[in-house]
Amino acid sequence: MLTKQKTPQETTEEHENPISLFDSSIKTEEEVCPLSLGNDNEDPYAHLPGVPTPKLLQGPHRIPPLFPFARTTAYLLLSPDSTQKTPKSVILRGASPQGPLELEVPIQRLPEPGKKIHQLAAKKFMQELEEGRGWICDAKDNESGRLLKDIHPSCFEEIVQREAVRLGLRFQVGGK
Repeated sequence: MLTKQKTPQETTEEHENPISLFDSSIKTEEEVCPLSLGNDNEDPYAHLPGVPTPKLLQGPHRIPPLFPFARTTAYLLLSPDSTQKTPKSVILRGASPQGPLELEVPIQRLPEPGKKIHQLAAKKFMQELEEGRGWICDAKDNESGRLLKDIHPSCFEEIVQREAVRLGLRFQVGGK
């Protein structure tokens, strides 16, 4: 028995009400997001102890050994709270079997402040935080002088995450 195939126009005429491709019973990501506290004005890090940010950030926090023909990039970020004098040079000091080493690198001031170098520095700082290094790992409590990671071991990961989020928002850089 042969049946006649319907044309698209005949099929449309049979179903006057089209079927919706949107299922309203499914919860969207906005409704299910585990990081959402329900109120956008609440600070998810409000329960953490305050950590003052240093006036000078260096990345990498500990400069690795330098070798010939191996490039190393180091970043320094001065906070607005630091002294407002513009540095003229950076002095690198090290030790070798032949004796102490010193290299003075002049600083070249840009005619207009740029965003890219700050973003590269922030990315480096965030990378160190993601790898479990950085200035916050050596941060000490002002009162006791003990390391923060020893005083607050249960929430230290959140403190590190808060610092990474602060850097990411401040310099518009993404990270893990």
